[in-house]
Amino acid sequence: MNTLEKNDPKRWFLVRDNGEDEQSLQVFGYAGDIGTEVQTNHPVLSNWLTEQELEKEVNSIAGSDTYYKEAVETESYKFQLPSQIYEYGLRSIEELPE
Repeated sequence: MNTLEKNDPKRWFLVRDNGEDEQSLQVFGYAGDIGTEVQTNHPVLSNWLTEQELEKEVNSIAGSDTYYKEAVETESYKFQLPSQIYEYGLRSIEELPE
């Protein structure tokens, strides 16, 4: 089992399978404040100090410069809230007709 320890200051995390593409991404985002632990049985658990570092890695794995932003803004089930740089659900809100 892979664990992000509760005292690790690198709170932005990524869980994935052994693959090398978008399909390998299982969940990514914010692990919560210090004191929260993340555990997974998936083979890869990585973590970063900033959301920007996480975004760069997620986009690289997905092969898209906008994958991370789209995941946040369209409320992807793969994204763990919150985001400090994008508005969650921004593009999921349907405008009501006038």
